[in-house]
Amino acid sequence: MPSHHPKADRPVIHLQDAADETFLMFRRDVNPVNHDAILGLFNRADIYPWLVHSIRNWLTMVAMVSEGHGMAIVCESLARLSCAGVRVLPLVGEQADAPASLVWHQARRRLPCVSSSPVPRM
Repeated sequence: MPSHHPKADRPVIHLQDAADETFLMFRRDVNPVNHDAILGLFNRADIYPWLVHSIRNWLTMVAMVSEGHGMAIVCESLARLSCAGVRVLPLVGEQADAPASLVWHQARRRLPCVSSSPVPRM
């Protein structure tokens, strides 16, 4: 959320506490997994968010939050980054799953992140 937001001084936030807020999220055609996961999270909480912008990339999303255009639910790895004008609060309660995949070039099989397991042949 924007660092100047009245709720930014809280240690955590519950989704219900943000039900009346404006949200930014990915367009479905850009990131359908994230889009569906976030809308599913809201739906299960019986929240119908006010979506004002459909974003195409993470950097734009964070920049728009810093400018006060709304809040965003982001992945944990992005939440670890610091950005001026943005306050990241842990979301308490149900979490959204967003599966990820790792791909690499077969000739570079010795990547540290995959060296402990055999590389399957395709």
